[in-house]
Amino acid sequence: MALHDRAAGGDACAAGGDELLNELAALRLREGYFDDAERVVDRLLACMQRALGPDHVALIDFMSFRIAIWCEQGRLAEAEALARNSLAVRRAQHGDDTAAVDNALHHLARVLYARGQLAEAEPLEARSLALRERAYGRTHDSVASSLMGLGDIHLAGDAAGPAEAAYREALEIWQRTMGKDHPHVAEAQRGVAAALVAQGRLDDARPLAEDALALQRRRLRPGHPELAATLVVLAAIAGSPAAAEPRLREALSIRRAALASDHPALALAESLLGACLALQGKIAEGLPLLRHGAQTLHARLRDAHPDTRAAWTRLQMVEPAPRSN
Repeated sequence: MALHDRAAGGDACAAGGDELLNELAALRLREGYFDDAERVVDRLLACMQRALGPDHVALIDFMSFRIAIWCEQGRLAEAEALARNSLAVRRAQHGDDTAAVDNALHHLARVLYARGQLAEAEPLEARSLALRERAYGRTHDSVASSLMGLGDIHLAGDAAGPAEAAYREALEIWQRTMGKDHPHVAEAQRGVAAALVAQGRLDDARPLAEDALALQRRRLRPGHPELAATLVVLAAIAGSPAAAEPRLREALSIRRAALASDHPALALAESLLGACLALQGKIAEGLPLLRHGAQTLHARLRDAHPDTRAAWTRLQMVEPAPRSN
């Protein structure tokens, strides 16, 4: 990118610049540097708009970068609005029964899942999966992505058995298409482990979660946000609050470094560590984390979200709500 800009007299949009910006944006997003990824995407979209005009279909497609980034940043309302608009544009241009809408369906489903709107998210992700399978066959990266999305939705809706099946199929696809040492494989292993934990099968979950964390430590940078999610699963199968505590402390540290102070994922990490500390009698340290986590999740996701409900339950175990007269 630096060589290109010097050769082009500082014009990032000169021939080939948009391709470099596209690659750089994808890399920064996958590295977990979300604010930097957004800055690169803004440059990319400005170049595309200058070259193609504001209504070109390619510009709409590349807006999906912003949906993914805003989700990671916790800007869920903005992400939902953009995802709904992208799907509407795709449907208007191509109809609802073509492969051209599968990405838009998937992105909207992911945002709705993050917001706890599971009943709307599930049919969208199922439709995306059907379109992708019809277009690309069952063994394809995009099919695995939709299976992961369905797994997440099922697990959040307390359907751990279907979640496990979806995660296992995604795991098999990614192992076949990307090799067994790819970070996507670790995500799928973590998903299977989380589904097994939800079914009480801790001994089956442990080696999968441990393998996932080891793979991520090999392949991802230190402090990558994906590590935190795996650490949370490992904490759930640690065997005792004392054994879970270091996992949860690391997860919270990672999320504090990577995310905004009011990010729902950070609030969840606070709530989980707070409960862990409270169970060990460390109330003075744990209670503020429990309170802040529950209050932040309430403010950002509202009380109907599964994470918010769970956070209030953890808080009330330590600080019961006062009785009304």
